[in-house]
Amino acid sequence: MQSATQGKETATTTSSGTTYYVSSAHGDDANAGTSENAPWKSLTKVNDIASDLGPGDSVLLEYGSEFNDQYLHIKDTAGNADAPITISAYGDADEGKPVIASNGVKGSQWEQDYRANVGNHKNKGTVSTTLLLKDVSYITVSNLEITNDDADVYDPIDTWKWTDTPDSDGTKLDRSASRMDRTGVAGIAENGATMSNVTLDNLYIHDVDGNIYNKHMANGGIYFMAHYPMENTSAETDVWLREHVSRFDHVTIRNSTVKDVDRWGIAVGYTAYLNYIDANYGDGSIDDALIAKYGSTNVRIENNYVKGAGGDAITLMYCDRPVIEHNVGDSVSKHINTQDYTQPGSYGGRVAAGIWPWRCKDPVFQYNEMYNNLNAEHGNGDGQAWDADYGDGTLYQYNYSYGNSFASLMICNWYAVNTTFRYNISQNDRQGVFDLPSNGPGNHIYNNTVYVDADSQVLTKRSNSQSLFENNIFINATNTKKTETWNRGSQNGGQTYDNNMYVNYANKPTSDANAIEADDVSAVLAGAGSAPTSALKSGAEHARTGEKAAFDGYRPVAGSKAINAGKVVSDLNDYAVENDFLGNAVKGRPDLGAVEAALEHHHHHH
Repeated sequence: MQSATQGKETATTTSSGTTYYVSSAHGDDANAGTSENAPWKSLTKVNDIASDLGPGDSVLLEYGSEFNDQYLHIKDTAGNADAPITISAYGDADEGKPVIASNGVKGSQWEQDYRANVGNHKNKGTVSTTLLLKDVSYITVSNLEITNDDADVYDPIDTWKWTDTPDSDGTKLDRSASRMDRTGVAGIAENGATMSNVTLDNLYIHDVDGNIYNKHMANGGIYFMAHYPMENTSAETDVWLREHVSRFDHVTIRNSTVKDVDRWGIAVGYTAYLNYIDANYGDGSIDDALIAKYGSTNVRIENNYVKGAGGDAITLMYCDRPVIEHNVGDSVSKHINTQDYTQPGSYGGRVAAGIWPWRCKDPVFQYNEMYNNLNAEHGNGDGQAWDADYGDGTLYQYNYSYGNSFASLMICNWYAVNTTFRYNISQNDRQGVFDLPSNGPGNHIYNNTVYVDADSQVLTKRSNSQSLFENNIFINATNTKKTETWNRGSQNGGQTYDNNMYVNYANKPTSDANAIEADDVSAVLAGAGSAPTSALKSGAEHARTGEKAAFDGYRPVAGSKAINAGKVVSDLNDYAVENDFLGNAVKGRPDLGAVEAALEHHHHHH
């Protein structure tokens, strides 16, 4: 996952700025540091000049270097659109990414303070961060390996398993609530202005041994958050803060791997300014001008792999129309269980989901894969792949979930409104597929393909709220016809169905006057249940087309009852229908489920 543009960027920007070279093997801090022949040895030299970096300046660390007990803190400076600041690598890439290993050392520690209450969460304290970007704009960081390890903590996901006796699998864990928060990369906006055009590309962040509980401190793999520049203590400071907003614009995190971190994998946008955004939840809808002013804009999270996070994989918070695509989450919520998460107290609960938004406006989650979110059977109150949570206009499309311990999708509580979930595939998600607890209105679930095994069902037992289900294929994968509970609870009118297909069920929802029933799934789809059961080792997404296509089992077979059996859907939230799970255009009358049949099976009559 190398960045193809990296070499070019360095070449074009060096003419307008200075390039500093650092090599742990070949450097000397007495050197000038401005040529490959005379590099510095330590990151101390970089930290000394970090706030003087300007447009076109680069800091390049030699491939193969290891900077142990070191850190990089860059604050209060900016490149510009034509000449960003670049932090990257030089030399022979085969030697491996340069490693910055802060190990929680004193110099890596700083005092975080939101200067405001942020719900019931911890809002200030000491944090150790390996790479800190604070009030710095037009900066690109790429091709680095980053850790923040604690020698007394050991809990790799590759060997993790639930054990009835804590730590009997060789784990060493610090479960104390007072444990120091740690981050691999922290982005902090604090000066009452917009921190913009920050790109993280091709980073490998692992072994960040943070606090198990703290959700909204700089605690995890990558976390961007915004503080008040001063406390809101009077009418005057309130007026001032409304015009001096610490926020993010154009943050891109891509092509990166985050593994074995606590608590969050990747999170962007938590903010002290939630006190303005959430001053009145109203009906849950979020005003465009409000989120654009106080939230984060133009956030993109793409092509990342998050494995073994102690809590959630990827979360966007208080973002205006972020795009989250082509990411893979794998075996997260590692510590969200009764054995490890022993002090839930006021820390926001023993809950973690996969890839999801909190209080965002019209976020788009597409082409993501989520496997094996852990521990719903061991105390994780969430455990879903996807979670439309307290936000407005969430769109999930073209995503794949497998084996998550509690459901594929949650639409969470009263202020989660106007969610669209379409053209997704859920295979063998457990305890239920759709989790609809006490959610708000406007939820539309259509053209998904759902493959449900014996230990699961379509609706989780706590589902009690509104959603409209259309054009879905529900497959009972057991070898006997199942009687399903299609409706639970009656909040907001409960669940309604129209024009769905029910494969191998003994009953159908009473509301579905246009139900299509089938006995044998093999007469409907080519090989339902044959999609991937684990993430690729590389962390890349599985191919959807070509020789290595992984989802062809969900294509309709010739003569399938699914072909041309869909209704033309009018999306409740005004999202146009464009293509299916595999990228095929949806024209005219759609097929049922997430995948359109190959074109030769279509007989459109014009």
